[in-house]
Amino acid sequence: MTSAPTNDSTPDGPGATGGPLPVGRVSSIDLILLGLLMEGPRNAYELNKVVDQRQIRSWVKISEASVYRNLRSLADKGMLERHTTRDGLNPEKTVFSLTPDGRHHFTRLILEAAQKDIALHFDFDVWLAHLGYLPVEDARACTAALRANLDAARSDVDGMLQNHRTQLPREVAALMDLRERVLDVIETWLDEFDTPPIAAVPDG
Repeated sequence: MTSAPTNDSTPDGPGATGGPLPVGRVSSIDLILLGLLMEGPRNAYELNKVVDQRQIRSWVKISEASVYRNLRSLADKGMLERHTTRDGLNPEKTVFSLTPDGRHHFTRLILEAAQKDIALHFDFDVWLAHLGYLPVEDARACTAALRANLDAARSDVDGMLQNHRTQLPREVAALMDLRERVLDVIETWLDEFDTPPIAAVPDG
């Protein structure tokens, strides 16, 4: 959670007129939860379901427990309002909705996050940078595993777009399209990287 500047409690705070915002540690989980609640009130179970459906856990480390924990924290800070509902004989459910402070906090988190430097790297950077020190067959096994993981990632993205595109916000669908394009670029680059064969150190 970022610490709020003293003049950021009103619409006239930093960023309202295009001025710079202090860039701190933006809570990605809070940002996601507030963003999902911008679409309408939801309970914790529904929020976790949407997080799974949109594959948000592949963007951010967000456990089911953290959803409940952060919702309680945001509500305690006045960012969310709690409503208890009951459907027939089913257990009571706590539904969360945004307060005006929650909407302003959401905007501030977006503005702060947009100013952060982009960390342009992939999970495979570290091991691939040292691939040349492996025997050729081991190195090729690594790139084959990378290809398999890329295929799995593409299958996940394709499946979500095919099954849920009409239910996704425009920006989320656009991000999934971007992921497909990035996968295309990585696969093309990997074809070039594999040809000629990997120049690994000889066995022994």
